[in-house]
Amino acid sequence: MRPSSVEHMFDTESVETGVLPEGLADMGPGPQLGLALESIDRNRLSGFDRVVLLQARSRQLAHLQAELYADMASITAATAEKLTDDDLEDVMDSAASEIRAALSWTRRAAESQLEFAHVLVERLPLVWLALDAGWIDLPKARMICDSTLPLDVAVAQEVAGAVIESAGALTTGQLRARLARLVIAIDPASAKKRYERGLEERRVTAEANLDGTANLCGWQLPAAASQAVMRRINRLARAARSKDDSRSMDQLCRCVPGSAHRRQQPTGTGPGRRGHLGGSHHPDGSFRESW
Repeated sequence: MRPSSVEHMFDTESVETGVLPEGLADMGPGPQLGLALESIDRNRLSGFDRVVLLQARSRQLAHLQAELYADMASITAATAEKLTDDDLEDVMDSAASEIRAALSWTRRAAESQLEFAHVLVERLPLVWLALDAGWIDLPKARMICDSTLPLDVAVAQEVAGAVIESAGALTTGQLRARLARLVIAIDPASAKKRYERGLEERRVTAEANLDGTANLCGWQLPAAASQAVMRRINRLARAARSKDDSRSMDQLCRCVPGSAHRRQQPTGTGPGRRGHLGGSHHPDGSFRESW
């Protein structure tokens, strides 16, 4: 489930015998690995060995994080035994208060982490086991949990089971893409409903930054339309490049919205009259701008 080889600049570097504990590269997380890690002086290691140490400590960290979330989930169970009220919301609220006080967290942080703990430990136990064994790290565990959250429990567990074997060798970006394909393939009808509900929330927002610039963002937009907009921006950026222009494509693309704004023509001179981009209304009620 996890990559077992080091494949970068230290591939051919000789290993300094006797510095790393024997078998560290394949040692599973737990008390033995913890003791081994505490005995190592990283400053005496070769570059190759430092990468092996990094991998081993990452496995141990994943194990400790899995146990931490299991501890949080267990506080909910202990709280439920103490309360006579069977209301789950009250139990979760009380458990979050205990965690908040114990770790000096904000209420929002405690509630968010506790909710994730229950998803990881109870809803997707296979993902918890993979994290506890050091086969995946926390960002990948969270990616699987978040990507399957809209699904029914049985479907979510099926998706997790299909991806968990390869998750350790994937980047989070690769894992996200694979999860997206699996979610659609396993339950296409539900995926379509979620997409349609998402489109109902589409919007465009503009917000000011502290340095005087602004962000213009589109949310929940149709994927095909968003890609078409980006292709249009790229075409305009390429067309704007002169023979001696040394700017990169990213720099040119950043200039496109501003140049479109500057090409606005006033529609009149009276009060309240404003410039506009060229465009046309369509039967679906949308207004399509042309730059």
